[in-house]
Amino acid sequence: NVYLTILINLGVFGLITYLGFWISLCSYYIRCFFQKMDAAFVGIVVILSVLCYQLVSFEQIIGTPYFFILSA
Repeated sequence: NVYLTILINLGVFGLITYLGFWISLCSYYIRCFFQKMDAAFVGIVVILSVLCYQLVSFEQIIGTPYFFILSA
C-alpha cells in the first residue's frame, strides 16, 4: 500500500501533501469537465484508476515519473 508506506516514511505531513497533490489534480479535471472539455473525463478516469491501484500495490519505478511529468 503506497499510502501506508508514505505515512511511515514521510509522516502525516508527507501523506497530507501527497494526497493534496492528487486532490488538486482531480479538482482541476473536474472543473475542466464542467467546462465541457473533452479530455477531462479521461483525466479523471486515469487519476481514479491510479489511486485505486495504489491501494493494493506499490508504485513502480518505471511508470511513476512519467505520470508525474505528464500531470504537470
